[in-house]
Amino acid sequence: MKKTFCVLLALMLLVPLCPVQGAVAASSDVTLTLDGGGLVTLGRPYTVTLGQAAYCAGSGDDAGVKLTDYRLADGISSQPEEEWVGFEASGAAFTVEVVIELSAASTGIFSFCADFASRSTSGIYLPSKVEFLGSTDGRNYTLLGEGNLDSLENDTVSRCSYTTTERVTLRWLKARITGSGKIFVDEVYAVRHGLLSQTGNLVRDTQGLCYELRDGEAAVIGYDPTVSLGSTSVTPVIPSSADGLTDGVTYTIGRGSEAQTEVVAQFLDPSRPNHPNMSTPDKKYIVIHNTGNYTAGADASANHRYMLFNTDCEASWHYTVDKDVIYQALSDYTTGYHSSDGAYGAGNYYGIGIEICVNGFPGTYSGEAYENWLAGNFLPAVRRAAMLTAELCVRHGLDPSTSIRQHCDSNGKNCPMQMRYTSATGSYTRDNGDVWKQFIEWVNGDYRALTGGAAAVYESVGRLTVPDSITVSGREYPVTAVEEDAFSVAPESLFLGANVQNLPQSVRGISSISPQNSYISTEMPAALPGAGIVVADGFVKGLYAGATVAELLSKLEDGPVLYAEDGTAKANSAVVATGDYFKSPNGRLYAVVKGDINGDGRITPSDYLLLKRYVLRLSAMSEPQIEAGKVSGGDRLGASDYLLVKRAVLYGTGFAPEEETRTVTNYTYMKGVWVSQYDLAPLLCDSGSQRAESELRTLAKQLFSNVKNDGYNTVFMQVRPFGDSFAPSRYYPASSFVTGAYGREFVYDPVAVLLDEAHALGLSVHAWINPYRLMKRSELEAVSTDYLLRRWLDEDRLREVDGRLYLDPSDAAARSLIVNGAKELLNDYDFDGLHIDDYFYPTQSEDFDRVAFLNSGETDLAAFREANINKLVSALYAAVKAVDGRLLFGVSPAGNLSNLKNGYYIDVETWCGEQGYLDYILPQVYFGFLHETCAFDELTARWADVTANGSVKLYIGLTGGKAVDGRSGVEDQYAGTEEGRREWIENTDVLKRSLECLFGNDGVDGFAFFSYQYLYDPLTGEENEALAEERAGFAPLIKEKQGS
Repeated sequence: MKKTFCVLLALMLLVPLCPVQGAVAASSDVTLTLDGGGLVTLGRPYTVTLGQAAYCAGSGDDAGVKLTDYRLADGISSQPEEEWVGFEASGAAFTVEVVIELSAASTGIFSFCADFASRSTSGIYLPSKVEFLGSTDGRNYTLLGEGNLDSLENDTVSRCSYTTTERVTLRWLKARITGSGKIFVDEVYAVRHGLLSQTGNLVRDTQGLCYELRDGEAAVIGYDPTVSLGSTSVTPVIPSSADGLTDGVTYTIGRGSEAQTEVVAQFLDPSRPNHPNMSTPDKKYIVIHNTGNYTAGADASANHRYMLFNTDCEASWHYTVDKDVIYQALSDYTTGYHSSDGAYGAGNYYGIGIEICVNGFPGTYSGEAYENWLAGNFLPAVRRAAMLTAELCVRHGLDPSTSIRQHCDSNGKNCPMQMRYTSATGSYTRDNGDVWKQFIEWVNGDYRALTGGAAAVYESVGRLTVPDSITVSGREYPVTAVEEDAFSVAPESLFLGANVQNLPQSVRGISSISPQNSYISTEMPAALPGAGIVVADGFVKGLYAGATVAELLSKLEDGPVLYAEDGTAKANSAVVATGDYFKSPNGRLYAVVKGDINGDGRITPSDYLLLKRYVLRLSAMSEPQIEAGKVSGGDRLGASDYLLVKRAVLYGTGFAPEEETRTVTNYTYMKGVWVSQYDLAPLLCDSGSQRAESELRTLAKQLFSNVKNDGYNTVFMQVRPFGDSFAPSRYYPASSFVTGAYGREFVYDPVAVLLDEAHALGLSVHAWINPYRLMKRSELEAVSTDYLLRRWLDEDRLREVDGRLYLDPSDAAARSLIVNGAKELLNDYDFDGLHIDDYFYPTQSEDFDRVAFLNSGETDLAAFREANINKLVSALYAAVKAVDGRLLFGVSPAGNLSNLKNGYYIDVETWCGEQGYLDYILPQVYFGFLHETCAFDELTARWADVTANGSVKLYIGLTGGKAVDGRSGVEDQYAGTEEGRREWIENTDVLKRSLECLFGNDGVDGFAFFSYQYLYDPLTGEENEALAEERAGFAPLIKEKQGS
């Protein structure tokens, strides 16, 4: 049902704020301005085309101001008021056109009105037709609609209005008035919605929409369809056209109001010592003073002349105000000597000083003399100063609620003293002075009047507009959001402005969207099943360099439009680029092309450089760019991402998936070699810096060729020995084994080189990591706080044992770090498996994890620790299989089964007897046949029993270390017997017999040799002479053993 409301653009209404989450808040007196000026025609120039008509005698409009000054006539009589403009054509029909030029193209206008008189006894009749037309260029006009008169009664004023169904944008408004006889028109105007009230950061407009102000933006959070607008209005005041910069002029402020006053500009001579000869156009404050001269007659003229001509005057200010007139001595931009530059900052430099005369002040705040002075002298002066203050706020774009200062704010002086006096306390206060409060109230009212406040009638039909922006106290807030629950009662229709970035589900069926809106549409793009495209979290993923728009659209339902970053629709033949977007009800959906950082749809050196600079925190990137940079599959960007992009640039590989994303190589009978950090260090680093890539490739080829030629088929390659990394990582810092020192970045990716060379020879390569063992404190302190480990050091979250740091196995966050690091390795590189060794709990001391154990509620420390290790092992197994089910995961524990549980908290029975823990176990059976408690053949048989009933494969670990030590005469001191201690010294066939034992045991599926350096010199590739005799015996066996 249509209702007619009186829209108070004056914003002085005391009305309820819209309901927000069931609460009703009262409005306040906070100053608001209109949404760009609700009465957009106020004070605007216009032209009248009379055609066959002429002005009625005495009712012309020579000044061209009557039809837009919004001074509403009360009625019509035989002698029309001066506000009316009359037309006639000697009784003939005629058409008159009034064209109003707005200050700028205005959006969101919805109501067009004109007021007409009717008095048949005087030959004054209502028009037969009133049409409203709009134009953006002043030449081509569009008919908006024909107005309806709200009354046809005689002797009355009738308002003819038209309300659009859509909000329009125009720069010129034309009212085409047709009739006969005499037609008297008062006002022609156009209205767009304005703000009504504010409480804190909640603002309501005249439609009943409620906004929340948020960090420079606004969101619609509620709607009150029952908004009831009162009848109080403020007569608008057109601001003076004076600029406050011109000497020798007289101009009027507050024209037509009770505070109308002349301003006489007579500037201070720049040669005077009290003229600062400085200026700033960036004025921030209006600084209020009271003059210190109580003498009767010390009015504005006297104080002004004192400043201009008295040689004793050291001060200077801009305006002097008394009850009759205002004098201006400095241009608004000129600095004055009136306030000092104190607590609020630059009261002189940024302030415009106003001195309000106190001439005749009786020196007391009570009694008849005071009351007479207050009413007859001081308050009238304060009233004019309030209008001047409001005028200056409008002139310089200042917010009265934040820009009005007192002299005392800068240096503590009790000024403006007479305005600061508070009768309730008999003292002087900052904000509660009797006259000060009256002054602020007047300023706010004048400011509202100067910014266009007035009453206007329109028809409300439940058609709402969410504007592009709202302006509150001089600050513009783009309206960017509409909360999903904003409309408990749905309007008839909802028009969403250019900045709204979401379309609530509750109003999608009744909403239309501004053509200028580049964020939202009524349809949500959706990927076709099996298309490989993912639409989620504001992104369209699954795109690779070179894909065309047509290819992308073929994978989506309903063929939405793809827009380039500049907002233009992209052609089907164009290449999709990061930063392109679709509109959706939830805002923009950005295309993410993997590896394309600069938004050209390709992978180029620019992408590598942009990504590297971002990772090194040298520059910023947008959210789509960050998403495009996650080429390694992790949640955070790191060095691995920009190195992979660099690799794609160098080799032209891109990131598009192939039918088979990786080749996994593992052998039925595993013949492995551990290649430790000490084996790799000479290859990776040279003279304290990362070795050149070409040199590493040559050395890697040599190393892996030796392994291959000796009959081995698998390499366990160390990549994370001490909580550091041989590969670029988001989680672990670059290892000093590669870079020469902690805290340095990789020059290139060494792991990619090592893998290339190993796989080229058909070797299976497992990533070998130490999960809990970390670097030393001094080493970790050199690492960037970008890494969790470094931050955990500062948080005292790491444990230190014998000078080395460790993660606490009971820490769930530590477990997550290890698992994420493992997934990163397997996602980034084509490893064939993941391998961890025996560095779990580094001590049996109860102090290591005392707090965590007490907090756990467990009573058995060993069981508590064992459970923590089991959680890690099962989590790593699940992570490996999630990457690729063909990848293998295994652990290499200490070889002595007897002390694994109590000494290392390792539960091999569970690992090998239950699903979800291991693919293989590789115990380090580093013993001879004469060892008293761990004879090699007996211990191997025991391990075979552990794995006999499950699916976990058993590989046995051998070491060349004891053989090399034996050649040097070093005993196996823990062998228990004299014979056992000297076994490696007196025999050169221990390893040969060990392999024969393994090859003859059906329960053993392979072996691994620790380590490469016992076989060869890592740098020269020459055989290790200390192992020559042993090698002559066991090497042929390895070559002969089939391991397909």
